[in-house]
Amino acid sequence: MWTVEEIRENYRKFEDWKIRELAQNPSGLRKEIVPILIEEIKKRNLDIELITWVNYETNKFEGFEKKDLIKRILNSKCSLCNLNSNLKGYKFNTLISVLINITDKSESLIICNDCARKKRLNSMLKTFFFGWWSKRGIISTPFTLISDLINIFKKESVSKEIIDDYIENNTGMLRLSLEKNNLNEIIAEFNNSQMKM
Repeated sequence: MWTVEEIRENYRKFEDWKIRELAQNPSGLRKEIVPILIEEIKKRNLDIELITWVNYETNKFEGFEKKDLIKRILNSKCSLCNLNSNLKGYKFNTLISVLINITDKSESLIICNDCARKKRLNSMLKTFFFGWWSKRGIISTPFTLISDLINIFKKESVSKEIIDDYIENNTGMLRLSLEKNNLNEIIAEFNNSQMKM
């Protein structure tokens, strides 16, 4: 592991584009490295917004603050129906295979129970009718269907895992959304990105 002084020296040698790149994705930095990055941004007179982003992204949600954020997420409006709240995290797997072409799609969404029920039924029906049509599909289809059935019975633990991962991987965006009071929009963006994968 590099020492703080070695990292400070490396940062001095980096070009501006590399410092910007580090500032735009600082989530993996050790806590003692963050002040060095901020110092380098200031020395180079780079965009002050980079410092704000570094602070947002590296200030992880913990304790009461995390519990409050989870409560806000769960009480947001569903981005699929725009009607219901009481959201949870759901995982859906869809397998479609035709001879040698296999599409294995996994989505983690934060939506309401009504939309999750429709989405799960749609996903499982597609897998049931279109998952068998290749050698790999014959083997994978039962496992995909069983996995989705198991997820129905493990709803609470699956939801907790998805929401914890979502918070961990989107710290900066969530802090920014709380400041701008647009949490519903950020959750909708997350869901849209998952459905496009």
